[in-house]
Amino acid sequence: MKKNLLLVFGGRSGEHEVSLRSAKNVYNAIDRQRFDVYLMGIDKRGNFRYLGKNLTGVEDFSKIINAGEECTLTFESSRPELITIGRGKGRVITRLDVAFPVLHGTFGEDGTIQGLFEMANLPYVGGGVLASSVCMDKEICKRVLRDNNLPIVPFYVLMSYMSVSLKNRIMRQAIGEFGFPIFIKPANLGSSVGISKAKNPSQLRKGVRSAFTYDEKIILEKSITGREIECAVMGNEKPIAAVPGEVVPVNEFYDYEAKYIKEGSRTIVPADLDRKTADRIREMAVKAYTSCGLEGMARVDFFLTSRGIYINEINTIPGFTEISMFPMMWKASGLSYKDIIRRLIDLAFERDSRKAKLVRSY
Repeated sequence: MKKNLLLVFGGRSGEHEVSLRSAKNVYNAIDRQRFDVYLMGIDKRGNFRYLGKNLTGVEDFSKIINAGEECTLTFESSRPELITIGRGKGRVITRLDVAFPVLHGTFGEDGTIQGLFEMANLPYVGGGVLASSVCMDKEICKRVLRDNNLPIVPFYVLMSYMSVSLKNRIMRQAIGEFGFPIFIKPANLGSSVGISKAKNPSQLRKGVRSAFTYDEKIILEKSITGREIECAVMGNEKPIAAVPGEVVPVNEFYDYEAKYIKEGSRTIVPADLDRKTADRIREMAVKAYTSCGLEGMARVDFFLTSRGIYINEINTIPGFTEISMFPMMWKASGLSYKDIIRRLIDLAFERDSRKAKLVRSY
């Protein structure tokens, strides 16, 4: 008998549009012989909207996300129910068996939606609450990696509530230690949203102001000159890494424009690496994955320099667009797009079965 899968996409973050593109590809790859797929879009205001079941002929999810009925999940039964919100008690759509969140950034990749699924006792694809939260916060993730003897790019932290004098002192420290250029990054966003590269004090101050419009915490990071290498990891207790890939950005660095708007960026899969270096990157990717307590999937990003290999960041819900590296690296490792989606859903059920054996009373 087919199971009911809830595909969740959109979200209240700066990566809303990227999520819609990823979700369309995931939706088309889900095995309809195994699953009925229920679509739940989250609009930019954070409203949950039920868009339909097993829709056909939808080429652009952005055109339907605001058209659905407002909906929510209920936790009253052994399996959560998807219901629409209306006058009276609302309408029950179905009971759910598993969720597949295709949400990038805050309110989706940071442990928040994962917490909702945990409360609902609903199996879900991807990392758990803590691992998702850790990896979303660039500062905390760097500290965890560093404590596990993994090389990271040096950084400083600025908080929005700091006094102007303290912010200026930290910026001077960063300039004195790193020199220019310096990268400014919101601590809790992905897809390079809000990131800038400062080449002088004026650009640094401007970049800090811009980053603070996206997040209350930002990091100042030393600029590393090297190749941008990425490695996909998948699994629960015994994760494995795909062959690494390389990104050659059309812009000075791989910013949002270079990723999704401007043509000319190149991806090379597999990356042109000697066997020893490729194996080392895969080994480091798996160690980073397990150090952060991840399950399901992640993409670990590296800088390969003449001085060694550095971990840049970890993405717990990597992109699934037509140009995304995660599916490309697994395809080069022998898995089709549909195989990847099938495996990720199976991992969600596998984790749920393991957790169901835990004793919940004392």
